Amino acid sequence: MSTSPPFLSFPPRYLGSSSQKFPLIANTDGFFAINKPAGMSVAMDKWAVRTPDFSMALLREMEAEKPQLKRLGIEIVSRVNAIDPELSGISLFAKNKEAEEFLRNALGSRKMRFVYDLLVEPDIKEKSVVCDLPIARHDSEPRALISRATGRKTETMFQHQKSYGRYHLWEASTNVCRPHQIRLHAAESGLRVVGEGLYAISKPIFLSSLKRNYRRSSQEEKPLYSKICIHLRELLFENSDGSSVCVKADLPKRFAVLLKKLEQFGY
Repeated sequence: MSTSPPFLSFPPRYLGSSSQKFPLIANTDGFFAINKPAGMSVAMDKWAVRTPDFSMALLREMEAEKPQLKRLGIEIVSRVNAIDPELSGISLFAKNKEAEEFLRNALGSRKMRFVYDLLVEPDIKEKSVVCDLPIARHDSEPRALISRATGRKTETMFQHQKSYGRYHLWEASTNVCRPHQIRLHAAESGLRVVGEGLYAISKPIFLSSLKRNYRRSSQEEKPLYSKICIHLRELLFENSDGSSVCVKADLPKRFAVLLKKLEQFGY
């Protein structure tokens, strides 16, 4: 008999008006991971002051001494990897101080590998490209920029995966995860991510733009996926006991539907 995966749940007003439930896509004695939805932050940040914050919600549960945290062995609130609030995908958390030190050392030593899916409109003919432009945070605006003077060394490798007519599915991989890194490096590489409006312009996709003889209704049409089309799919690293860890996160449902519609109508 199959059993449901362990999960974390939060009451209304912690992460929105309704209650929230997050199945754990990884769960060990030292760490756990969730598949973060786009539009939610995982740590307090001046770039996302009005965004629901998972770490803050978890801290409130810890201060209330909720039994679910004790059952899962969660002793601290410690986000490991950075993932932009605007993106979906894996968010890794340490459960205790020992695991926190190990995981953050692994991240700082570039021993973790992050793999993203991104849907783009490319302005390049190449099927693979590497961007190693250094990234810095803007002093006064919520965005990153390329700076050879103050930027931190960063490298992202992009690889073409599949074509859907004018749209293309690419993979991005890196061993660091700086804020807005994938978005900025994609734009600098000539890859306009669908739904991006800050570093490049590529509007969301509507079914009416894909399907011939589309029948419009009286209601305003919504995009097939309204978020930025970047998803952190895999996280790979070696655990403290030497075992290989590969955490995987499924695409958001509406992102997956978008790809199915492109498969059906996009050629």
